Amino acid sequence: MKRRKIYAIRHAEREDDVNPCWYYNSYLTKDNTPLSERGLEQASELYERFQDITKDYVFASPYCRTVETASAILQGSKTKVFIEPGFLESSHVISEAVTGFETVEDTARRFPGQIDLNYLAQHVDVTPEEGDRGNLGCKDRVFDTMNKILEKYEEGTILIIGHKSSLAAVHIYLTKGAPVYPGQATVSKYVEGNMKGRFTCEYACDSSHLSDRTELRGKAKLAY
Repeated sequence: MKRRKIYAIRHAEREDDVNPCWYYNSYLTKDNTPLSERGLEQASELYERFQDITKDYVFASPYCRTVETASAILQGSKTKVFIEPGFLESSHVISEAVTGFETVEDTARRFPGQIDLNYLAQHVDVTPEEGDRGNLGCKDRVFDTMNKILEKYEEGTILIIGHKSSLAAVHIYLTKGAPVYPGQATVSKYVEGNMKGRFTCEYACDSSHLSDRTELRGKAKLAY
């Protein structure tokens, strides 16, 4: 059996972290913020980190900031992004009553050649009930998404580009431990052991690839 590796990557810095009024002159909805200038630099540094790492399957939440991060990582790669709402953050932390991410077709037009239009997502959106469960309201959705992905993709290296809350749920799913809330543009790595479906965390929330490690807006200060 070829042991699977999973890299969980939080999107880089978002524009509304530094410019709360960004959406006044944007066609994107308030909750669908793109990357900031610093975020684009962080995404470029993520590209450098993953340049020599195999990327068999890449999943990204449909928000602009996650797709931009995935797009940067995959520069020059033939691997395409699977748009997966199963990795959206909890509706508890989404600023709008209704999520405003673009359709897969619109996303593909903005990122030509990088989006897999044949991928069938495991979930289509968040549910209102998640908002009553706090930051980890997305946990059941993320667990279900992970179950289906790992059942379908039985070998290879998987990248997941998500959000603080959804990646905390990924960490719980893979380690059976307490949640770890990653900082922006940080990387966690999980490796499958001898028993199929059992993963260990090789490191979490690593920011060693970033030139500026301040204000990453996570709750885990150090990689381990």
